[in-house]
Amino acid sequence: MKKGIFICFIGIDGSGKSTLSGYLFEELKKSGYNVSHTWWLEGEDSLLRRVLRRIGKSKHLNLKCNDSASSSKMTHKDKPITTKIFQILYPRIVLLDYLRFGIVKAWLPKKMHSKVVIFDRYIYDVVLGLSKEFNFKGAKRERLLKIFSKLLPSPDLIFVIEVPLEVSYLRKKEEIKSIEKAKRIWEEYQRFYSLLSKLTAGRVVKIDNTEDIVSAKVKVLKITLDIIDGIKGE
Repeated sequence: MKKGIFICFIGIDGSGKSTLSGYLFEELKKSGYNVSHTWWLEGEDSLLRRVLRRIGKSKHLNLKCNDSASSSKMTHKDKPITTKIFQILYPRIVLLDYLRFGIVKAWLPKKMHSKVVIFDRYIYDVVLGLSKEFNFKGAKRERLLKIFSKLLPSPDLIFVIEVPLEVSYLRKKEEIKSIEKAKRIWEEYQRFYSLLSKLTAGRVVKIDNTEDIVSAKVKVLKITLDIIDGIKGE
């Protein structure tokens, strides 16, 4: 390979991103490629994020008012000033921390020639998660997606791992909690997928991972090797 390739896997929880991205990493590694694999949400465990979570749990902030059940009982005016300030700064600090994480884990490896960089999730998932947590509306969410897509390297290849919402719910039942929540997440990702062509010039490939994981693995590996062969021939 004359240059590196940046691959990311996106999809709702339970779609099989970790299984497929881990499989691709192992197969390329066995074939002798210089390859790295990063779970994007590793950034959740940074020192800054741990400090923010501890602050957020402080009884003085009363951040439970951000929950849908509590927010109906407490208006914005009712919230303590410390809570208001934290809720304004928190998503911005988190996004800046993920920008730092992306520079270290994405920009620097991408600059290395002949390296395959694989991500399980990407900045898209973080923006979608924060949009849900802090109730960012469609326009603001789209603006954040565009900004961070410019600040961080654009994937050369994006695997969109698709499963019906019922399958996602059954695979991650303890985490998702309800079929209604699974539906909301699924619909959110469907809206996001329609924006992908605006966010990246890379190739977007949809993989149906409903039943046959072996078939999905074969497709992921074949498409990746085809891309690599194309780069070799440039």
